[in-house]
Amino acid sequence: MRPLLTFSVLIVIVAAAEAVGQPCTSQDQCAADECCQIINIVVASRKRQAQLMPVGAENSGTCEKYKQAGDSCVGYEVLNGFCGCAAGLTCKSVYVGTPAPPPAPVDGMVRRDMRPGYRSYCMAA
Repeated sequence: MRPLLTFSVLIVIVAAAEAVGQPCTSQDQCAADECCQIINIVVASRKRQAQLMPVGAENSGTCEKYKQAGDSCVGYEVLNGFCGCAAGLTCKSVYVGTPAPPPAPVDGMVRRDMRPGYRSYCMAA
């Protein structure tokens, strides 16, 4: 019983280690189906940006998989440093139907869609 438990824990640790992207500073350091995801936090004030971002953090990121056909996407995610759709795919909005009425506010906050009834997915160009 104990060897089985040890083996199970080892499998979980290996799976968790592979789920985390490898550190990178350029696209060359990632596999063909990955991009170097360097998240850009746009801050209006240079002084505030200097306080928020540690030295050297601007150019480091992690290798993450590109989104595949049918995956949910946001048209401006690449501008913010996230991996977008895979090669040959683009992020397109499609009408999915009349939206349901919004849920009751939670702590005074209400979720709003930018385009009610539309969702964006990675689709063939």
